[in-house]
Amino acid sequence: MRLAGLAVTIGLFSRQRHFFMTPTAGTQPPTGINTWPTWVGLGLVRIIGSLPNQWLNALCRGVARLSLRHNSRQARAIGINLAACFPDLTSVQRTALHHQYLAAFYRVILLSPRVWWGSEEVVKRMTRYRGREHLDQAIDTGRPVILLVSHTVALDAGLICMTRDYPLQGLYKSFKNPVLDAVVYRARTRFGGQLTHRQAGLRPAVKALKRGRILSYFGDEDLGKTDAVFAPFFAHQKATLTVLPRLATNSDALVVPMASYYNASDNTIEINLLPALPAFADPGCQNADREDLDRKNRSRKDLDSNDGYRNDVSPQSSDHKASGYKTAGHKTSGHKTSGRVLTRQAAMINRAIEDTIALCPEQYLWKLRLFKTCPTGQALSRYLQIERGQLKVEEL
Repeated sequence: MRLAGLAVTIGLFSRQRHFFMTPTAGTQPPTGINTWPTWVGLGLVRIIGSLPNQWLNALCRGVARLSLRHNSRQARAIGINLAACFPDLTSVQRTALHHQYLAAFYRVILLSPRVWWGSEEVVKRMTRYRGREHLDQAIDTGRPVILLVSHTVALDAGLICMTRDYPLQGLYKSFKNPVLDAVVYRARTRFGGQLTHRQAGLRPAVKALKRGRILSYFGDEDLGKTDAVFAPFFAHQKATLTVLPRLATNSDALVVPMASYYNASDNTIEINLLPALPAFADPGCQNADREDLDRKNRSRKDLDSNDGYRNDVSPQSSDHKASGYKTAGHKTSGHKTSGRVLTRQAAMINRAIEDTIALCPEQYLWKLRLFKTCPTGQALSRYLQIERGQLKVEEL
């Protein structure tokens, strides 16, 4: 029986070999003996993923309950993020949110083979749009368009589904596992998506953007102080890259927030698109230097009227820390943009991301170390500081 099962798995791979193309055009997917465990694992994921939807949902909820018992580094980071972003929830409610996040994460993994290898018709049936008119309106202006994509458990599935309908492009970082690298690269490009390796930099992506390719940009990770400012994210200071405002301004691009979520009830991917952000070069941002430097008592309502973008993403975010913004190692090119303006732009980005999270909080990628970089300049991660008792969550 075991030999028969192995034969079926190998047969499955051989039938799908033409699907797996590596980033180097024309090369064959890796099939050496050291890659067999990954191939077998992918085969099992595909077989398990074909079970009835109710079974899979129950399975993932069970595995999520088991995962909650492990106090791993990642689990601690998730706990800190949830406590920081949802201080009004009880510990029981945050644990329930953590469980829902893990269950959704595992469920999307089992859904992945349908997105990677399913026919175009299958992918079409599992795609749902909400707010699609916002993206279509931005495209109709004739200006370049950038998607501000939030990291969610269904991020990859959502972008792959979108490549059926829109000319998407994005930056690509190779997986260490060559089999996964081949599978994922092929999946992201099989409907016409265009990928540029990160080592090539932004220049090829900018050229494609000006030719009409929609650029997928991820702005919610904490990648350190270089080219970043500290701006509020769920009422806490977060290192936010300043690349997007410069990119959008220099290319005259419209920025449309986007997040994709998995709908367990009908086994579909929901692609949520919000209205395009106000121009980063708009007077509301440029006048920041002429405002009162003391912002301690400013309300979120004031920020709304100046930025033109709504901030009512959740009850706890109504009192963002509005003081103490710090510019962190920003390198400018061309004319100099003040730290106050950069911070206002970064805050606009963060509020847009908060809005997408509010649509389905349990499916945001909470394992990200969102508040890693310390505003005071301390090299030690704020997550380690909290674990060592040197910092409290509310002091992030």
